[in-house]
Amino acid sequence: MKFIYQNGDAVSRGAYWNLSTGELVHCDATGDVLPGERMTYLRIHPAALLLLGPILGLVYALFLPFIGLALVAHVIIGKVLTSLGTHLGREAGFRWRPSEAYLTGKPPAKKRR
Repeated sequence: MKFIYQNGDAVSRGAYWNLSTGELVHCDATGDVLPGERMTYLRIHPAALLLLGPILGLVYALFLPFIGLALVAHVIIGKVLTSLGTHLGREAGFRWRPSEAYLTGKPPAKKRR
């Protein structure tokens, strides 16, 4: 029995998991054609679907704290790099402003006492 199918294949009744998008496609009649372009589908037995749900839930619950930490680290690193780039860009740029004219000359020097 074949378990891996490509898009455009005529399949029998059952559930097919799209490995590219993670979508579950149900075919209700024999001879239905799997949708998409260059997609690979895996035929899933109904009992496997019942077991797969709690297992995926457990994986999600185990990795949720790490996902939160990674999200916080991503935000903090993004803010630091943005402010660092802004500061370096401001310091690296020259201060010549051609739209301003200084026709009065240099400012007078301050006298030291």
